Amino acid sequence: MVGRLIQNRYEILKTAGQDSFGTIYKGRDRKLDKYVTIKILDESPEKALDFFLDRVQFLYTLNHINIVKFYDAGAESSFFYLILEYVDGFTLKDFLCDHSLKDPVIYCVQLGFQICQALDYAHSNYFFHGELKPDNIMIANNGTIKLNNFSLRKLYEEIGLSSLKDDISANPYQSPEQFKGEDIDFRSDIYSLGLIMYELLTGQNPGHFNEPGSLRRYNENIPKSLEAIIVKMIKKDMKQRFQSSAEILRELCRVKYKSLKPVIQELFPHMDLSSLL
Repeated sequence: MVGRLIQNRYEILKTAGQDSFGTIYKGRDRKLDKYVTIKILDESPEKALDFFLDRVQFLYTLNHINIVKFYDAGAESSFFYLILEYVDGFTLKDFLCDHSLKDPVIYCVQLGFQICQALDYAHSNYFFHGELKPDNIMIANNGTIKLNNFSLRKLYEEIGLSSLKDDISANPYQSPEQFKGEDIDFRSDIYSLGLIMYELLTGQNPGHFNEPGSLRRYNENIPKSLEAIIVKMIKKDMKQRFQSSAEILRELCRVKYKSLKPVIQELFPHMDLSSLL
């Protein structure tokens, strides 16, 4: 595939990896002269191509700094492709495999704050991710955190394409309602993010089977206020969780650590937080 030109516009430059949807390439948009990510799907929705393309167009409207942007989609003679924003960086999963966090509290709050901003925007526009996990969290080299593959799993399931490389039932970050095959909404994203933050702080993932233990038993430096936020995010009962990402953002702004100043104010000193505080 390397060297191939798609639609006489998107040039495939090199292989960049693999995910549950297909093969990922770094590419270049010749028309706009910029790098893009080209995803060649393993399974092409030939019987529902028009529906798939129509639904993907809704994803083009997602426009947030913390969400990987969808640019284009289509079908070539033998494959189906997606064109997305190119993120010069790596996934959270890769980062955690290769590095240990020097200060998990700071990193957890920073990651949670950026992802919650993305989720608050998406949920307000009636989108939810549906498969939030470290594989789908991109970390750009400039420190910006971006959610990848937004709503793609749900779109695949809507058109009957379920033969993805990883089974959703084996995903340890899914919510209890996902595991049971029940209907999900934005509160499932909140649960999944809570598990990711729990794991960042403790190195443990309680999953959807066990009631989570105290985070501070693993690390007494975790602020009690941050522990309370995460415990509420991963309540088994959806009604007992936070009912919006905006609520989590407000609580994260109140977390104090080390200097006893709010962590968010130290991380983002130039950001106007008045609307949240």
